[in-house]
Amino acid sequence: MGYPRVEFAQHGRVRLEKTVSFIVSGDGSRVGRAPPAPPSAGDSVSPHRAFICTIARMRVEIGRIVHLIARICRSWNARTAPRPGHRLGWALVLYFVLLGLLPAASGSAAAQSAAQPHQRLIVATKEAPPFAMRAENGTWTGISIELWNRVGRKLGVYTTFREYQTVPEMLAAVASGGADAAVAAISVTPEREKTVDFTQPFYDSGLSIAVPANKEIEWIFILRNVFTFRFLEAIGVLIAGAMIVGSAIWLIERRVTEHYANGAQGFGTGLWWSASAMAQAAAADKAPATLWGRLLGMLWMITSIVAVASFTAGITSHLAARRFAQVVRTSSDLAAIRTGSVPSTNAFDYLRSQRIDARSYPSIPAGLDALRAGKLDAFVYDRPILEWNVHKGYIDDIQVLDKLFVHDNYAIALPKGSALRIKIDVAMGEEMRDVWWQDLLVQYLGSGE
Repeated sequence: MGYPRVEFAQHGRVRLEKTVSFIVSGDGSRVGRAPPAPPSAGDSVSPHRAFICTIARMRVEIGRIVHLIARICRSWNARTAPRPGHRLGWALVLYFVLLGLLPAASGSAAAQSAAQPHQRLIVATKEAPPFAMRAENGTWTGISIELWNRVGRKLGVYTTFREYQTVPEMLAAVASGGADAAVAAISVTPEREKTVDFTQPFYDSGLSIAVPANKEIEWIFILRNVFTFRFLEAIGVLIAGAMIVGSAIWLIERRVTEHYANGAQGFGTGLWWSASAMAQAAAADKAPATLWGRLLGMLWMITSIVAVASFTAGITSHLAARRFAQVVRTSSDLAAIRTGSVPSTNAFDYLRSQRIDARSYPSIPAGLDALRAGKLDAFVYDRPILEWNVHKGYIDDIQVLDKLFVHDNYAIALPKGSALRIKIDVAMGEEMRDVWWQDLLVQYLGSGE
């Protein structure tokens, strides 16, 4: 039984060439345009271009297979005689072979295209430990950064982090197109939603209050806060006033009133009466006898009443404020004490909206330093960040109150109408359901909440 003979007519060869995108010459060699060169590793690759390049490569490989089959057929032609119908049969076999290879080529191209990073994103961020922290070598770490990195790997994108100083600057960059996203500890507020879109929240936060730690017993607390330079200054003013008035009484009464005579003894009597009058316990038998002496004594009594009352009120107010700072429980309590925060933050904006005259500090450590030094009674900021800083360097001197008096959420900011929003939300949901997310929160915050 002989082998079938297959002959390829020139017009049939042309139809085949259109299928495989190259020309087979008479001697079996290929001529024509080569497929596009694959992009280098550093090039920015679009999904469409990657797919086209991969399809072109697969078509070349299919052409090689066709060329090999053609050579085999020619060798059979040299040894066997042609039979009717065999030419059509082998052409059908070749057709179905190619039909089976094309879906595999398409699937391989799609897989390679999906596996390659397609996009480079500029992501705005800022120092906000433990959510965003920059190491000495310039790399970024933290809760928000690690979440974004895992989401980026799922989406197949490259990330370039760009640092900003404040959250408003980050959001302005996103809104203007200077950044593709903003990642740090960004609270979602209605005002911010007017200019940017937010992903689903990834952390529930809120504002909290840091106050000096209460470690002193009562009498030490009183002595420490009463005997200050201002206290000694006020005491000195009262003593000086009593001495001036006592000296004046002595000069007026020494020639008229017996108990103000006798030189130094009379001078001492004048000082004693003046001090007694200031304390509202003046002895009647030592009172001035002349008109001018009594008028001066009456004026001194009234003045000393006002001075002592003011002095007592000042001390009481100071002690009350210092003690009150340790029992602050709500935001309304902050209006009566010295309160501070960092400007251009959600905490500072909230205090201003409540008509609380908050002092501004350039950073959280600067505010906590003022709190520890007694220049501030309370410092307000986002609870997780506040706790992180207190535990890092102020654990013995400052405490963070347990109660959250304003709740908010952290999320990733995106430009309005961003096509990445749904993809990022889906990837974030998958990551936050993983045990990895809880382990990360425990690592940085000590709890998974």
